[in-house]
Amino acid sequence: MIRNKDSKQKFILPLVVALIVHAAILAVAQSPLNDFELLSHLSEMTKNLKQPIKLENIKFIGRDEVEKFRKVGIVDGKKDLQRPDIVPKQKSLTTGQKGSPAALSLEKLAPMLPKPTLAKEAVKAPAKKMTNTEKNFLNIKPTAERGGNFYFNYKDNRVIPRSQEQEVLKTEATKNFTVPQNKATENISNFEIRYERPEGVSEDELNSDEKAYYSFYVRSYQNYYSKIYANYEKIVIERPALANAFDKKHLLIGKIDYDTSGNIVTVRILKSSDNDDLHYFFEETLKQLNQLNPPKIFTKNRKEFSIYYQLQIN
Repeated sequence: MIRNKDSKQKFILPLVVALIVHAAILAVAQSPLNDFELLSHLSEMTKNLKQPIKLENIKFIGRDEVEKFRKVGIVDGKKDLQRPDIVPKQKSLTTGQKGSPAALSLEKLAPMLPKPTLAKEAVKAPAKKMTNTEKNFLNIKPTAERGGNFYFNYKDNRVIPRSQEQEVLKTEATKNFTVPQNKATENISNFEIRYERPEGVSEDELNSDEKAYYSFYVRSYQNYYSKIYANYEKIVIERPALANAFDKKHLLIGKIDYDTSGNIVTVRILKSSDNDDLHYFFEETLKQLNQLNPPKIFTKNRKEFSIYYQLQIN
């Protein structure tokens, strides 16, 4: 039976060397416990290091010096223990030293709230920029001084007169009208809108509301003008003779009664034309002129209000 003697020799030689090294350390040590304690401290330190410390040599110290390291910060102990591998921590906030956070009063530790803004420091919202047309409209004299151009009574006057104020509104309503012109819109010399005067409303209220409801008046003209164009395109196909009617002079006036929501209640033709096609065209146009969100002043003392529409050709 053959045994491997080389394997025993491999273990015997390192064991002999280890014994010699330990014997040498024990011979030079001043205390039998120093080597064990020092190696234990080194082992604990190197566990927490990101990069291991390279030891060039080991210096053994006595028990008294070791005791001083154990009493760091204590009287007769070592004042400071240098650990280059550990980043020093910030001082605690509870030191109580003058000027430290712990010395601040509770009032200073309260959350900082923004100071209230004074009225004069408040940023004003930019005013809405008015168009030149709207400026011209607002510069027109009050209704009492120009004969009541917004309101109309068919019994007193059988024709709606032209006015500077209404011309401003019509210009504003049709300036962005991008639909191509047809014979109806090209041959119309004038189209007017007037409102029946609300009952029980003072002159001052009427004057102020004319400016307040500027956008409603412009929208009324836009609605009227667009329906004239659209209805002509539709009816001229059904009644081709309608095109000939726009070659002559005509004046038509209609009145529409609305409920409080601006929905049509009644349509009446007060002044018509001998041309049946033109009469039909005007009546069909009026039937489509709902007025959504009317001014509240129109229905202040009644459940209905009325608007007059005039169409003048050539």
